[in-house]
Amino acid sequence: MNQRTIAGLVLGLVALLSHGAVAGLLDSPPPTFDGVAGRVVYRMGPAYFERGRTDTIVTCTNVGAGQATLAVEIFDADDRLVASADRAGVAPGAAVSFGTSPDASRPDLVVADPRGPVRHGKARISATAVTLACVAIQATRQEDGTLREMPLELVKKVAF
Repeated sequence: MNQRTIAGLVLGLVALLSHGAVAGLLDSPPPTFDGVAGRVVYRMGPAYFERGRTDTIVTCTNVGAGQATLAVEIFDADDRLVASADRAGVAPGAAVSFGTSPDASRPDLVVADPRGPVRHGKARISATAVTLACVAIQATRQEDGTLREMPLELVKKVAF
């Protein structure tokens, strides 16, 4: 190898290392809840958000016998965390809905408000218990003001 090739390789490696690694959906730790470590229970994609137009709504039901504390995290297409929200104590048999904005027209929605639009994002649901049944929808406000809801098919339970 000549000096020019070696210098190029060294500069490339320095640039790669100085860019820094971004912990994302798969490799960042789940949230903790009052000192109790959470577990990632569901991963889903795609997640979409456009203020006043498109929201992602995730509803989880606690099907276990004890309390569960839940959180939802929204990641953008570059796998950066852009929003999160948590809810303390979901009782057995109770449900909680998380959404990307209060515009989603649901009365008890816990809002994880992204800082900007999310296109082709992802989400994950973490909790203190794995006894959850979660579903997700994309809600889009139509030109006439009506809300169109479509199920998101790529919801995957990862903890049993």
